[in-house]
Amino acid sequence: MNKMLFEALKRGLKAKNITYGDLARRMKLSEPTIKRIFQERDCKFGRLIEICEAAGIEIEHLIGSMNRAPDQGTKVTLDVQRRLAQNQSLFFVFILILEKFTPESIMRIHGLSEASMFLYLRDLEKLGLLQIGRGLNFRLLVEQPVQWDFDGPLHQTFIMMNRNFISWCIAHRGNDGHFLSFSRPMRRQTADLLRQEAEELAERAKLLSHYDQQTTAEADLVGYKWAWGFGGSPFGEMMHVDPHPREQTASKLATAD
Repeated sequence: MNKMLFEALKRGLKAKNITYGDLARRMKLSEPTIKRIFQERDCKFGRLIEICEAAGIEIEHLIGSMNRAPDQGTKVTLDVQRRLAQNQSLFFVFILILEKFTPESIMRIHGLSEASMFLYLRDLEKLGLLQIGRGLNFRLLVEQPVQWDFDGPLHQTFIMMNRNFISWCIAHRGNDGHFLSFSRPMRRQTADLLRQEAEELAERAKLLSHYDQQTTAEADLVGYKWAWGFGGSPFGEMMHVDPHPREQTASKLATAD
């Protein structure tokens, strides 16, 4: 119990970007004392409450989240991924369901009839992804976050979805969308350092999301998507430059002569 409790507490601290040093200053204790508590994973309940109060973590939420780590979830089998890849609309319905959209909201957004929505739910039930109840009610049979093989059967669909997302971010930048793109020459070592920092930020985002899901009513949560690309700029693939029009004209005239 203590081990799981302290692991959950460490995730909470990491999500809030609170170090042992920060915690020690807030509690007016030495940093070695704080480190020893976490290393031994043992302290009186009163001290645990003090740690939670100093970190701004509610003990009830900590206890409720200790049995589930943020990286746990369900790995979708390749067979199911192949069948979803054959029916793109079915895959998109499943993605919207994972994003907490209700059948009614999916019907409204995409202009679907109740019969069509029910048939999609039944297809997902056949794949073992959910269980249908009365009407359009259902129970998910997978745990979040759902894990996919990005190089698997849905590879081209993932490329298309992220292209659409980037296009949306560019079109809506300054409002609901945010987009940043630049290219700079740098040493490979610098690029590796930046990549590592970005991956650490992504892990922090996952932890913060996990913490929010454990402590916030579902109605107050909003789905946000992150897409990050980084690499040696493939300018030849990003943009194609044709021969200059005047050269083409000159070539045609030379051929005619």
